[in-house]
Amino acid sequence: MNQLSQQFSSLFIGFRPLNSPFMALILKAVGAAANFLMALVITQQLGAEVATSFYVYSYAAIILSVVVRMGMDNVILRQVSMFGRGIVFSTLRRAFGVVVVCSTLCLALGVGFAQLVSWVSTDDVFIVYAIALTWSLTQLLAAAFKGIGRNAVAAFFDAIPVSCVMIMAVLLGLVPGESLVVLLVALQAIALVVAFWLMAQACKGVTQRKNRALIWSLDHMAVDALNLCMLWLPFFVVAAIADEVVASNLNIIIKLVMVGNLFIAVFNGVTAKRVTRLLSASESKAALRAARCQTLYALLWVFPVTFAVLYAGYRFHLFAGIQHDELVMAMGFLLLAQLINIVTGPVEVILAMARQSRRLLLITMVSFGVSALALSVFVWFSSLVGAALSILAGVAAFNFISAKHVRHQLGGWVFPRFYSANRI
Repeated sequence: MNQLSQQFSSLFIGFRPLNSPFMALILKAVGAAANFLMALVITQQLGAEVATSFYVYSYAAIILSVVVRMGMDNVILRQVSMFGRGIVFSTLRRAFGVVVVCSTLCLALGVGFAQLVSWVSTDDVFIVYAIALTWSLTQLLAAAFKGIGRNAVAAFFDAIPVSCVMIMAVLLGLVPGESLVVLLVALQAIALVVAFWLMAQACKGVTQRKNRALIWSLDHMAVDALNLCMLWLPFFVVAAIADEVVASNLNIIIKLVMVGNLFIAVFNGVTAKRVTRLLSASESKAALRAARCQTLYALLWVFPVTFAVLYAGYRFHLFAGIQHDELVMAMGFLLLAQLINIVTGPVEVILAMARQSRRLLLITMVSFGVSALALSVFVWFSSLVGAALSILAGVAAFNFISAKHVRHQLGGWVFPRFYSANRI
């Protein structure tokens, strides 16, 4: 049994091709497909009411997890990238403690809130708490895996095991609709335990030392929360002022575009580790070259994938009940937003790894304001197109302002047009 466990851990931890960025890219693609397929299977097999209830719990838990993680993802990634595996368990132990305390406080507030209103029950609060807690701990482990260069392991446990088991359970009729969230919590807990064991194997034989540095960042937490609101606020506004058909189509388009964001997350995980070490060594030119390299790879990979996914959704008639012109315009605006996100480079990662969290927060606040203003103006002319325009405005404002600050930080632009052997 011990020999079998060692072979299993060596497969995930020691086998270099499995832990390459290319394999992480493939696993992210598989995870995105599994996640999207899970949504379709739940909706078709269990009905729209069960699916809506399930994703209300899930989205509420994702928002709560951003709060209880307190921006520790980026901090853990930066510190582990700088100081290596010797601080992994000291850092994770403190981070897990912070998450448990914060989530318990949120649970107490949620239970008190449930006593005051009739449309939220105590059971709802406990379900959101359980999903958010297991998800938050898994994300912190994923940040540590990226910090030690195991991006494929982080990509694998991000969505693949949970989504695949959920799909099989629903298709085989092994779980009723009311127990779907319970199964989700149980699967996330199992994935968390396995991932923690793999981390222990990866750090086996490495002398652990204490990490007394600050591991949380309220600025990073606010940045993550505002970015989440900038993405999903248009959906909630459209759901409130338009019919459910328009809102559901907007939700599908956003999810399809976010497939490209999963690829960008893999590139960011690789680049963050290199940029952190180079910036700590005051090698800004080398950090700039690493960022430009990622920008070119992302442009060659992510944009064609995003375009292909949106076109496939259009050809297979995943969108119904809305006008053709509005659909094409909305898809075009969101595709343009993704292109801007790619071409401007990993500006958010560079600012975060350069410890410019306060500047990053101010940029995010300005971008959120631009997005909210665009939403309040354009959504009344066309709810679907207006929502897409607001996302485009927020993404463009964030990336262009951030790119200007990154140019000041590194001494050059990250745009692909600046690739040259003779200039930085």
